[in-house]
Amino acid sequence: MGSWRSDPADAMSSRAVLVLALAMVVAGCTSTQDRAGVSTTVTTAATSTAVSTTTTETVTTPTVVGDPSLAGVQGVVRITEGLDDLKEEWGLLDPEGNYIGPIDVDGDPLLFEPIEGYADFSAMAAQARFDMDLAVRLELVYQCLSDVDPRFAQFIANTGDFNWGNLPGQLSQAGMATYIACEAGLHLPRLRQQDWTRAMWQKSYDYAMAVEDCIEQEAGIDLERRLTLDEYVAGAELLPPDNAYASLDTASLKRLNQVCPFRPVGGYGAWEPGNPITPAPAP
Repeated sequence: MGSWRSDPADAMSSRAVLVLALAMVVAGCTSTQDRAGVSTTVTTAATSTAVSTTTTETVTTPTVVGDPSLAGVQGVVRITEGLDDLKEEWGLLDPEGNYIGPIDVDGDPLLFEPIEGYADFSAMAAQARFDMDLAVRLELVYQCLSDVDPRFAQFIANTGDFNWGNLPGQLSQAGMATYIACEAGLHLPRLRQQDWTRAMWQKSYDYAMAVEDCIEQEAGIDLERRLTLDEYVAGAELLPPDNAYASLDTASLKRLNQVCPFRPVGGYGAWEPGNPITPAPAP
C-alpha cells in the first residue's frame, strides 16, 4: 500500500513511480497564496539554465568516451567534486549510508548541476511546503526534463509520467540524474518527517484515517483496528500484511489507489478533516 508519510521531494530514490499525467507549465510569473497565509511568488520559464562552477564539466553530445548514459543529453553540467555533501543534501543515501543515486557506466555517481529557471521556492515556509500540491512541482520538473532531451519529452507524452527505470539501458541513469537536477533547480526546501509539527502529523493522520474509511466503503472490507495518533507518529504499520486490504486483487487495489488516493488531491492545503476524499485524476 502507498504511504501517507512519504514525500518524493524528501528522498530522491522514492521517485521511481510517478502516477500523475500532467500538462506542461506555461511560461510566466504567478503569485499564489498558501493556506498558511504566506504569499509565494513562483516564476516559471520555458527554457532552462544550467549553473556551472569551477568544479564542473559541461556535457553536450557524448564527450565521455564509452559512456552511453550521456549520449545526446544536452545542456547538463556534470558535477565532479563535492559529491559527498550532495548525496546527503539530495537524499541519495539509504539508512546505512550507501549511495543509491544514478551512476555512470563505471559505477561512479552521475550527478548534474541544478537546472534553474523554472521556479524558485527557496523562500517557502515549512507549513506552505507541507501543504503544497505535488502536481505543481511535477509540472515544472516535467517541463525541465522535456527541454533537456526530446527523448524524455516523448517518454512523458507516451506514459504520462517519468519512471526512469523504464528508459532503455544507461539512459535510465541519465534520466534519473536529470530528474534530480531539474528538481534541485526549484530550490524547494526539504521538509523531513522529523521536522513535522504536531499539527502536521495530526492532519496527515486524519487524512490516513479518512482514506481507510474510503477503502472500507469502496472495497466492502473491515480494516479492523485503527492506529492511534501516537502509534502513527512512531511509524507503526497502518495496514499490516495480515490485514484484509492485502487480500484484494490487483485490479481492486489499482481502483482503490485512484478512488482513495494516499495523498490529498491538491495537497494537504486543499483538504480539511471532515472533507470527502477527492479521487485522483484517471491515468
